[in-house]
Amino acid sequence: MRRADLHPRVATLLSMYEREDRSAAVGLQLQWMRDHLHPLLSNSQVPIFALFGNSDMSHNLPDVVSLTKIQWLTPAAPWARLADGTLLFGYSYVPLSNHRLKDWERVDTAQAGPGADADINGVRSSADGLVPCTVPQSPDETIEADIERALAARPDADAAKVIWATHAPPRGTHADAIAGGAHVGSVAIAEAIERHGPMATVHGHIHEAVLMSGGVFKGSLGARTTVYAVGNSYKAEKASGILIDTERPGEGERLELS
Repeated sequence: MRRADLHPRVATLLSMYEREDRSAAVGLQLQWMRDHLHPLLSNSQVPIFALFGNSDMSHNLPDVVSLTKIQWLTPAAPWARLADGTLLFGYSYVPLSNHRLKDWERVDTAQAGPGADADINGVRSSADGLVPCTVPQSPDETIEADIERALAARPDADAAKVIWATHAPPRGTHADAIAGGAHVGSVAIAEAIERHGPMATVHGHIHEAVLMSGGVFKGSLGARTTVYAVGNSYKAEKASGILIDTERPGEGERLELS
């Protein structure tokens, strides 16, 4: 019996720095990761796999990856293997939104384009702080294209024992409803899950998802995939995590962390 504890929470902790002065925000976030996050996670007795969320600043990624004891799932290295042989795929990008920071935002699918309600203009992190940017609109720079490239690079990507951890949830599920009821997840991720059938997927991004679904944190998508929402609400006193037994991927639990 092997268990994977999946806990997409880092972006929540780091989002405060997006609201800081533009010239200081990038360095402040990196300092927090070095001084607080890394020492905290370094005490773990089990391997840790992590990925950036859409409030994290991509300019800091090379420095963060250099921190030992944490294996970061990045665009250049999105795959890892757990101790029992289970493959883990991580993906940070989310569909376009009206948020200001665009480091981890992409057009979802080439067919849909940016969408009328999304903003392609914002800021990105750089050595000079947060600078103005425009999200690319090329068909080759979409969530849809990214995922297919990553999966094509792994001949074993459709094997029975594969877990996906994508920050964005699939569109139209219990995992992507925001306050007000709208579903804002990724069409590309939903279609990829149905097409490739990982045994389980775990998603963050929509903090109120579990609350909006009436407490539902897991459901089925496609022929064999169980979709999990972490749903860490800003209002909750304690964070939650998803605990999955890789021998029984459909029986995962959502646990309150102390």
